[in-house]
Amino acid sequence: MSSKDTALKFVERVINGHDLEAIDQLLSADFVEHSAPPGFAANRAGVTEMFGAFLAAFPDMHVRVDDVIAEGDKVVMRATATGTHKGPFMGIPATNRSFSIDEIHIVQVRGGLCVAHWGVVDMVALLRQIGVMPSPGG
Repeated sequence: MSSKDTALKFVERVINGHDLEAIDQLLSADFVEHSAPPGFAANRAGVTEMFGAFLAAFPDMHVRVDDVIAEGDKVVMRATATGTHKGPFMGIPATNRSFSIDEIHIVQVRGGLCVAHWGVVDMVALLRQIGVMPSPGG
């Protein structure tokens, strides 16, 4: 399986398929999450906990991969994430509001497993769209 296929399989199985058990099959035991949110460990267990929390808060969360560039052991994905805020998120009670945000992810793959991840997620847009942060000028 190519590095690109491995990275895309994570999106499809874990995020879109809500299969948290697949994390242990797709991430190496020494996986490093370079973009872990506060309160989550930067390892495979932390990723499992983080996606458990995200999927509880946004049970219809879906990521559409818009572009993929792969070279060597790195895969870059530009994606759009969508979902509806149905459960607590970072201490914020459910607002039942939907979001659509941009994301950029870099995944390092070796031996068919993801070994590292760096990501940029537009959290300001998410917080504005779920109604807990004001939009500019209002």
